Amino acid sequence: MIKARPYAFPCTEPFAVETTLLCLLGFQRAAVDETGASGACALHHANRLAAAWAGAGGRCVLSRRGLPGGAVAPPAARFREGRRTVDCLARAGSAEWELALDVPGATVVDHPADNAFLASDLDHIVHLSNMRALIICGLRTEGIVHATMRAANDKGLDCLLVEDACASDDAAFHDTILSVTTFGNGLFGAVADTDAVLAAL
Repeated sequence: MIKARPYAFPCTEPFAVETTLLCLLGFQRAAVDETGASGACALHHANRLAAAWAGAGGRCVLSRRGLPGGAVAPPAARFREGRRTVDCLARAGSAEWELALDVPGATVVDHPADNAFLASDLDHIVHLSNMRALIICGLRTEGIVHATMRAANDKGLDCLLVEDACASDDAAFHDTILSVTTFGNGLFGAVADTDAVLAAL
């Protein structure tokens, strides 16, 4: 098992790479640049995990959030975008949209909103590969990470958020999501750090 809080992960069966999907969400150029030192630190730990995961024969998914070419965001999304200077929805193919990490053998999924299951192949990958648990890292903690984790929870998947492989523009946002995740004996899953996952591997 992986030492985590509020419970050892996964919750119902021994930890197995074969049934656990490593999800590296939103590690895109703009997100890493905008989150500064905390984003760079999260990227470092995500790369450590990805290398170890590949060495153990595990399956990994990278996600990119962005609007496809020619697509128009819904009115409410356009309104919110117009009021923000960071964490804006990148256009697919732009420099901001490109991934800031390269994981040989990983599957890349593209999604138009924070929830990486939305309009992507992620749900198909999970079911086709018989995955029962997700290990989640990404930028930003309160955005892509939390939205995807909530969706996975609704699908009956056990989730582990890797706290030092996630980051936000504001440490308070990051800490809030950690609290929300573990509230009520694991409302949305468990939380651990990179070293705990590597120790289990």
